[in-house]
Amino acid sequence: MRKLLALLFLMLTITCHAQHMKFLGIPIDGTINQFTQKLSTKGIKVHPNNARESGIDNRKFYGQFMNKQAHIWVWFNPKTKIVYEVKVVLYGKNGDETQQMYDKVSEVIKNKYNVQSTGTGKLTDGTDSYYYIIQNDSEKIIGWISLAREHDYNDWLSIFYTDAVNFEKDEASKYDDI
Repeated sequence: MRKLLALLFLMLTITCHAQHMKFLGIPIDGTINQFTQKLSTKGIKVHPNNARESGIDNRKFYGQFMNKQAHIWVWFNPKTKIVYEVKVVLYGKNGDETQQMYDKVSEVIKNKYNVQSTGTGKLTDGTDSYYYIIQNDSEKIIGWISLAREHDYNDWLSIFYTDAVNFEKDEASKYDDI
């Protein structure tokens, strides 16, 4: 019984002290309504087309990011409403400008964060992405930042900030019904 209580206490301590990735200095944690309130203090507003352009698990915003007008999506678990990922889209005038933004963001990430490792991957639409695994001072992974240059009739840079703890919880909850 003592071992069970000790294990429970340890799990609660780890959960209570979990460090989260941040976006604009805001931990990627809490409910979507709490996160929306915190974004509003940074001048980020719910997009007027939010109802049409968002699903049951995300919300669309707009505002300034890196001194540019940006669209921002926030993903959350539809059952718990806990936030786990933020996507920023910065539009370039052309491919050269978008590449310059990509290079600048990549440089800032390497200088600002404790990057454990990097790698390449693909977004769900097949677009190549580059990611940075971010760790805290104790060398525990707290999340990752992914960059992708995308285009159709416009050229843009997508920056994904993903919190490891809440992403894992969201993934695990997909199997709750089994």
